[in-house]
Amino acid sequence: MSVRLSSILRWNYTNRALPFLGCRHSRCHQVELRSLRDDLRSVSVRGYCAVPKERPPIPKSARVVVCGGGISGCSVAYHLAQLGWTDVVVLERASITSGSTWHAAGLIRRLRGTSVETQCAKISCQLYSSLEAISGHATGFRECGSLLVAQTKDRMISYQKIVTQYRIAGMDAELLGVNELKEYHPLIFTDDLVGGVFVPDDSCANPSDVCQSLVKAAQQKGAQFFENIDVQKILTINGRIYGVQTNQGYIKCEYFVNCGGMWGRDVGLLSQPVVNVPLYPCEHYYLITQPFSEINTRNFPTLRDQDGNIYAREWSGGLLVGAFEPKAKPAFLEGIPKHFEYQMLQENWDHFQPMLDNMLKRIPRLGQAEVRQLFNGPESFTPDTRVLMGEVPEIRNYFVAAGYNSSGIGLGGGAGSIIAEWIVNGAPSLDISLVDIKRFFYTQNNKAFLRDRVTETVGLHYTIRHPLHEFSNGRKLHCSPLYPRLEAAGAVFGEKAGWERPLYVKETESDDFLDDDGDQCQYKGLFGKPPWLEIVKSEYKGCRDGVGVLDMSSFAKFELKSPGNEATNLLQYLCCSDIDRPIGNIVHTGMLNSHGCYENDCSVVRLDHNQVIDIGYASGVRALTMTHCGEKGWMLYIPNEMAIPLYDNLMEHGKNYGVLNIGYIAYQYLRIEKFFTFQIQDFKSIHTPFEAGRAFQVKLEKDIDFIGRKALAAQKNNGITQRIVFFLLEDHDIENDLWPWGGEAIYRNGQFTGLTTSVGCGFTLNRMVGFGWVTNVDEKTGEHQLINNEYVMSGHYEIEIVGKKYPAKPRLYTPLIH
Repeated sequence: MSVRLSSILRWNYTNRALPFLGCRHSRCHQVELRSLRDDLRSVSVRGYCAVPKERPPIPKSARVVVCGGGISGCSVAYHLAQLGWTDVVVLERASITSGSTWHAAGLIRRLRGTSVETQCAKISCQLYSSLEAISGHATGFRECGSLLVAQTKDRMISYQKIVTQYRIAGMDAELLGVNELKEYHPLIFTDDLVGGVFVPDDSCANPSDVCQSLVKAAQQKGAQFFENIDVQKILTINGRIYGVQTNQGYIKCEYFVNCGGMWGRDVGLLSQPVVNVPLYPCEHYYLITQPFSEINTRNFPTLRDQDGNIYAREWSGGLLVGAFEPKAKPAFLEGIPKHFEYQMLQENWDHFQPMLDNMLKRIPRLGQAEVRQLFNGPESFTPDTRVLMGEVPEIRNYFVAAGYNSSGIGLGGGAGSIIAEWIVNGAPSLDISLVDIKRFFYTQNNKAFLRDRVTETVGLHYTIRHPLHEFSNGRKLHCSPLYPRLEAAGAVFGEKAGWERPLYVKETESDDFLDDDGDQCQYKGLFGKPPWLEIVKSEYKGCRDGVGVLDMSSFAKFELKSPGNEATNLLQYLCCSDIDRPIGNIVHTGMLNSHGCYENDCSVVRLDHNQVIDIGYASGVRALTMTHCGEKGWMLYIPNEMAIPLYDNLMEHGKNYGVLNIGYIAYQYLRIEKFFTFQIQDFKSIHTPFEAGRAFQVKLEKDIDFIGRKALAAQKNNGITQRIVFFLLEDHDIENDLWPWGGEAIYRNGQFTGLTTSVGCGFTLNRMVGFGWVTNVDEKTGEHQLINNEYVMSGHYEIEIVGKKYPAKPRLYTPLIH
């Protein structure tokens, strides 16, 4: 049954019923749902079943057990088999693709929010385009391109940044004026638009066919797939995977991969210790039309009107039109039903109506189109909109690939490749720090927190996010004892790994972590000078001329103790610096991997049990003469119960010294101006101390053969191919020009050489300053050549900010600041 969309609008506003369903009785409703479900699973899937209904019993053992038969599990199994690991068993609770993969829209957007996710999308495209030749089963893959339209100047600025990122990644993207948009999508209304971007490399595929093709190719190599298997318990011995208990028996295994999709969190609860997989399903809406004459090609580009929160793609000669609404609805408040298979959720036209209005405005022809179904299906989302990947911290040889945030087809092919490579080789070849599942604490696996947070993460797919964006929902997960004092003082809070941290402190009282306008440090109409700059400037000057107090409770702290020298010997093995120093010494050091690259950056203090002081009424305070921003200062480690009286004492007695509360933005600007780099923000697990300008940390001469020593010794002899550099931006007007916020392209003598990392306003130097990576890539071969200090300093540099290049002066060491 079908009906014109204009008729749906009339019914929706009057009778509040769905005329195309005809009847609200469950039996009639199931007939309609079954019809659409069968269409979405595609004729090809019904014609070929990769997993026979009658299978022998599950094996007693396997090298790898994969839980979940959606895009993620099928991809992991395929890539393991391609790497020669064929003793792989995939366990699916119902049928292959029956969770959320079967109803995915199948969009593949090449440029993602992180470099590793962009690489995942690239691998997915390469895989799907070649998979039919391997398996003999079509995937429906095609490069249809995508058209992104802009309603506002800010959106157009964000698209200009995207075009630069595409170019850096070796992909094409074309900025378009408003008069050019209809050449790519003749159905759209353009009177309210200011421009757009066409991306020819974006693509789409049939999700069910992709999975079946992966299954068939994996089976050809020897991988086994079993349906209707309930995983009941994941077994461990000595903190390592040992086996899996199912409703059909026990399987001994060496590795376990949780590809459970929206069940991923539940699967994490089946082991001891519990594995935290922070994701939660939300309702996700789209509608499908009958074919109409204007859609005359399968390569009709995907349309994304992100200001309207909508997208549209060709679907069987008609359109599939979906939305990422600003405030989503969490699904399954009572838990996912036990037999949820190829099912949809109850539609809610009142919830969908604002998105439907946007669809009709952007594509007026939809008003006359015949609609087959409004579809509402569950998709899992994570607290920060990034995928969950990697080996979990709780159990060795337990991996996760889940939480794709409605991008499973786009990212799943590549994520499976990375996980398989990690299992086989013992480490990934890419830096995955921004998507590593270890980035979350156990408290962020709290179900109530996840339910609140994901209502916001859905809409962030299409929101213009400022680099200092902060979430509104799921806040106050961790608050230090000083939170009430700072809140009363006017602090505006941000969040880091669930911890509330002051960003800056206003003179007037704030409302928790919100600004007066309720935008919580958001910026409307600004990619340039932010509204809090003068506040941060006063905090900066307060630190340089007086005393600034910053709550750093969110920084991790560990205390190692041993009866003898065991703790020292362990740290000597883990750290590249010499830790065996006299009591009272502070050593800033890295903990590296076997490649000599950073796994951790930390300060190690050698203490004995008597090195504590009393400050006022607070006893047992550890006081260390160190900061992480280049300024003189103290780090006070205070027992929680003593924090407020000590803070009050400091603020009272510090009045004569100009004491003031400061936030992390001022702290950030202080450390940038002094060339103090931070892990993750500036260097990652693909960088060594020599490349990060921290050669002083490396003590190759110490007696213990620390992790990464051999690699560093070789690099010291052979030289480096990349180097982090300090830059001073020239000819840039802080007041009026658009600002750099990190991730800008750097050019040396006209050739792209790297990206900026941390960038800020240098108040003493009176200009924008920041860090960035310099490389020397052969334009013909793409190989990285060796560089040295002379190479770095001899080049002419420019930094591109939204299409405009500014000259920049490089420095290898801390600028002279008086």
